[in-house]
Amino acid sequence: MPKGQATTGDALSDAGIPPLPPGVFLAENLLPALKLTLEEASGRTGMPIATMLKIVRQKKAVTVGCANKLAELHKDFDSHFWLGLQATVDGAAAVASAEKSSHRSVA
Repeated sequence: MPKGQATTGDALSDAGIPPLPPGVFLAENLLPALKLTLEEASGRTGMPIATMLKIVRQKKAVTVGCANKLAELHKDFDSHFWLGLQATVDGAAAVASAEKSSHRSVA
């Protein structure tokens, strides 16, 4: 890494591996493991299907309320887990935006 370049402090991000969005984890990992459809997960959590679809499509961030509802799907994935995934995604986006801004101002 070039001297003076900021790091996120996260080894995966620093290695160029993008963070795992909560919706991707939900759709590709958790729901198949639980053998649930998105509709069934919606019913189990009480979260509207439209909200779940937006999260899966990465059009909506996981809020505290969403995290609390998603935590009902599996005891190992509590609200802190969901908020942590979202915070990692948001942090990576902020770093990328700052880097893009700094490159524009240099050019």
